[in-house]
Amino acid sequence: MSVRSETQNVPEPVRSASPNMSTSKTSKEADLEAEFRRLCGDTEDTQHLKEQLERQAKELEELRALRERCARQDQELRELRERPEHSRVPHAAVMEVDTPERQMPDWLRNACHTAGVDAADAQKELAGPWSCDNENRLRISGRGLAGDENQMTPYLKYIALPEVQPYSGKDNAYSFKNFLDAFELKYPRESWADSELCALFRSKLVGKAKSQYESLPKHERKGGYQVLVEAMKRECKAEQRTNKVVALGELKRLRKMEGQSVSEFCVELERLTRQAYPELDERALQTERAQILYDQLVHWRDSYHLLEALESEQGAYDKLKETAKRIERRNMTLKRVTSGKPTPDRHPSERGGEYRPKREQIGSLAPIGETQKDRTVSGKGPTCYKCRGTGHFARNCPNAENKTKTGKNKGTTSLSTRLAEAGCRMIDAKRRREGKSATCPLFGDKMVTEVEILGIKVSALLDTGSEISIVPGNVLLRAKRNGCDIDTLVREHEIDRSKRVYDASGVLMKFITIIEASVKDRRGSPQITIPMYVSNSNDRMIILGTNALASLGYQLVCRGTPYKMRPQECPTRFWSQTEKMEEDKQRVALVSQRTYLPPSAVGWVKLTGCEQGRDWMLNSSADLIHAGVCRADGDGMVTVPVVNRSDEPIVFRPGDTVGHWEEEESEWVKATANDLPTDMLALGKKQLPKTERLSKLRKLLAENRSDGKLWPKLWKIIKENNTVFAVEDVELSQTSLVKHEIDTGDTAPIRQRTRPVPIGARAEFKEIIRSLLERGIIERSTSPWASPVVLVKKKDGSIRLCVDYRELNKVTRQDAYPLPAIDVMLQSLQGKRYFTTLDMCSGYWQIPLSNDAKEKSAFTTSEGLFQFTVLPFGLCTSPAEFQRLMDRVLGDLKDREVFVYIDDILIATESEERHYDVLLHVLRA
Repeated sequence: MSVRSETQNVPEPVRSASPNMSTSKTSKEADLEAEFRRLCGDTEDTQHLKEQLERQAKELEELRALRERCARQDQELRELRERPEHSRVPHAAVMEVDTPERQMPDWLRNACHTAGVDAADAQKELAGPWSCDNENRLRISGRGLAGDENQMTPYLKYIALPEVQPYSGKDNAYSFKNFLDAFELKYPRESWADSELCALFRSKLVGKAKSQYESLPKHERKGGYQVLVEAMKRECKAEQRTNKVVALGELKRLRKMEGQSVSEFCVELERLTRQAYPELDERALQTERAQILYDQLVHWRDSYHLLEALESEQGAYDKLKETAKRIERRNMTLKRVTSGKPTPDRHPSERGGEYRPKREQIGSLAPIGETQKDRTVSGKGPTCYKCRGTGHFARNCPNAENKTKTGKNKGTTSLSTRLAEAGCRMIDAKRRREGKSATCPLFGDKMVTEVEILGIKVSALLDTGSEISIVPGNVLLRAKRNGCDIDTLVREHEIDRSKRVYDASGVLMKFITIIEASVKDRRGSPQITIPMYVSNSNDRMIILGTNALASLGYQLVCRGTPYKMRPQECPTRFWSQTEKMEEDKQRVALVSQRTYLPPSAVGWVKLTGCEQGRDWMLNSSADLIHAGVCRADGDGMVTVPVVNRSDEPIVFRPGDTVGHWEEEESEWVKATANDLPTDMLALGKKQLPKTERLSKLRKLLAENRSDGKLWPKLWKIIKENNTVFAVEDVELSQTSLVKHEIDTGDTAPIRQRTRPVPIGARAEFKEIIRSLLERGIIERSTSPWASPVVLVKKKDGSIRLCVDYRELNKVTRQDAYPLPAIDVMLQSLQGKRYFTTLDMCSGYWQIPLSNDAKEKSAFTTSEGLFQFTVLPFGLCTSPAEFQRLMDRVLGDLKDREVFVYIDDILIATESEERHYDVLLHVLRA
C-alpha cells in the first residue's frame, strides 16, 4: 500500500507489510518525519499527512494478522491430509480440495456477475494455497453435487419457456404489460446482471416501441433496468389512454351488422370492452357486455329468452351469449327446412330475415312493364341489366354508350320500370264544377284542350303561368298498357340539377326524368315534339307551359296595345295582397339541433318557429318530413318523426328550413282518443239492454270529439252496424275462420308449482275465476301441463289475472308470420285528412283454441287447474296468429286506406265521402 502526498517535491513513503514489522518507528520513518517537518513545518497539511500514515500503518498490521491466520489454516489443512483414510471427510470433499483446477460452476459464475466480481479473479483466488475461502469451500463441498443439481431446475425452466415476442407498441392485443410479464418470466432479475437485463430488454423493442426508447433521456436509458422499465411504462401509459378513448368511441358505435354471427360480434365486443375499461374487473366487464349484447338482439322475435338469461344472478353474459347462439342456430335450421332446399348459412338478422330466391325463379313478381322475355333465364350465361342481353355483364355492356346517347335506356332500369316503381297508378276522381255568374264569375273555366300523345288522347291544361310542360307518370303507363313501347319511342334527358323548379306555392318540385314526346292538338295543328318533365303523380291531365303554347298556336292576346315583357324584366315571383296576408300568417319551421340519420333509420327532428302551447299546422317543404298538426312544448319546440329510406345518411343541420307553420284552424278536426273502459281479464259485468247499450255506445264515441257530437251520417253507419261494437266484455264472441294451435313437438309436458294468492285478494280472485267460467273463456282441466298465475294490481285498485307462459314459450315452435312495419304505415299516411281508429275489444279472446292447445294453456291456481278455450295473452305465437286473421278478414281493403297492426285498425282517406265508404266496408268485412 502507498499514500501520495499532495505537497510538491515530497518523497513517497512506502511501508512494507513484512512479517517482522514492528509497531515502533524505524530510523527511516524518523528521517522521513524529520524531512516532512523541515519542508512543511507544523502546518495543518503536515498533521493531515501524519494521520494518513498512521491509518496506513494500522491497515498493514491487520493485513499481517490476516496473513498469519491464513498460514495457520494451511498448516491445519496439511495435517488433515496426513490423517488415516477412514478419518477423512467424504470423497466429494477430498476431490474438492485435491483438485485446485476444478472449473467454477455456472451458478457461481452468475452470482459473480450479479455481485459485480470478475469471475477470472475469483477463480484464481479459490485456486491459491493461501486463500481462506478453501476452508469454506471444504465445508460446502460435501453437498456440491446436490447444489449443481438444484441449479439445473432454473436452467430447464429457461429452456422450456417460449421466446419473448418483440414488442412494437402497435398491437393492441399485445400490451406493454403482457410483454413485461413474459420478459421477466423468461429473464428473472436474480439470475441476470442489471446490464444484461438492459441489453436484453433493448433487443426486444422494435418499431414504435424502439423509437419511444430512443427518445428517452440519457439518464433514464443508462439508469439501470428498473429505471428503464419505469420510463417505458410512463410512455406506454400515455399511449394506453389514447387507446382507451379510441376504444370507447368504437364501443359506442358498435352495431351488429347484417350477416355477422353472434360469435363474431361477441369477440369484437369483448376486445373493445377490455380496452375501453381496463380498470374494471372481469365481473363488471361481464355486466357491461351483457347489456350491450342484449340491446343489439332485443329486436329478435325470441328476445324474451334473452331477457330471461340477462336476469340471471350469475354469469348473465355467458348465458345470454349461449342463448343467442342457440336461437341463431335454430333460425338457420328453420330456414333450411321451410325453404325446401339447402340454403347458405346466413344470420337471421339479414335483410328480410328469410331466404330470398333469385329473381328469375319468381316470374310472377316481376315489376310492371317487364315482358316475359325479360324474366326468362335463357341459360346462355349472365344477363346484362343495361341492355337485357345475355353473355356479358352490365359493366362490359357494348350497348351502354349507344343507349346513353339516345336516351332510350337511362341508368340500369327502363323508363317503364322506374315509373312503376315510383308508384304511379290510375285513379278515378270526381270533379265538381261551380256555376257561372252572369257578369264576372267567382270561378272561371279551366283552359283545357285535348291533345294526342303517344297514341292516346288526354286532356291538357293550358297554363300560361308555367314555364315548363309536365306529363304525369300515370299517362305514360297508360300509353304503355295501350301497346306503346315507351322505352323505345320516348327519348330521355338528364335533369339539370343546377336549375330548380318551384310550384305556385314556392315548394320545390321533384321529377322522375325529362322526356321528348310528340304532341298533336285536336284542332288539327301539326304534330310537334315537346320536352316535358315527368312527375310522380296520379293525375290524368298534362300541363302545357309557355315552352309549348306558342308552337301549338296558342297566344295570350290583350285588347289595346300589345306588350310583351322581355325575359330580363320578368320578376321571379309576383305577390298579391292576399298572398302577402297569407305569408304573414306563416312562420318558418327551422331545425333546432343537428340530427344524423343513417340509412334505413328512424329518428326524431326538433323544429322551432312556433309559439309555445298552441297547435300549429306544419306545411313541410322537406321530402322526409310530412305535413301535419303539431303542438309546441313549453319552449316552443316540436319533435317530428323522420324515416330515411335512402342508401345514404342524411343530416339535418341547425337553421335548415323544412317548411312553414300555419295557424289557421278552420279545417282542423280535433279528436281525443279515449279507450273503452274494458279489460280482458277484469271482473265480469252484466250485459246491457239494447236501448241502454246504444246510448252508451253513442256517448263513448261522442266523447272522442271536442264538440261532443257525432256527425249524423257517421252515427247512421254505426247504428246500422252496432253489433260489431262491444261495449262490455260479455258481448264477445269467437270467429270460425281459424283455431289456434300450440306446437311443442315431442316435448314432455311442463308442470309448475302453484303460486299463492294473497289473503286480501282471494275473494276477488275467486269472483274472476267464476266469471270467466260462466262466460266460457276458461274451463276446468285435467291437463298434464300447468303454468302459474300472477295477479297484477291496476290503477283503480282492482286486480288483473295474468298467466306466466314463459316456460311454455321456450318449447313452442315460433310463428314467422310478419307484423307490419310502423314506419311504412306512417309513410303511407301522407296526404290523408280523415282518420278513424278501431280497437278490437279483447281481440285475442275472439280466436278459439284447438283441443290440444287448450291442454297446453292450462294454468294452476289455489282454486284448481283450469285451461283457456280462447287465445290467451302471453303466448309467443299470439300476435302472429291474430295478425294473420286480420289480414284474412280485411283482404284487399288494407295497405292503401286501411292499416292493421295486430288488433288496431286505422282508416285514413283524403275525402269525407270516401272515408264513409271505406268505414262501411270495414264494418261489414
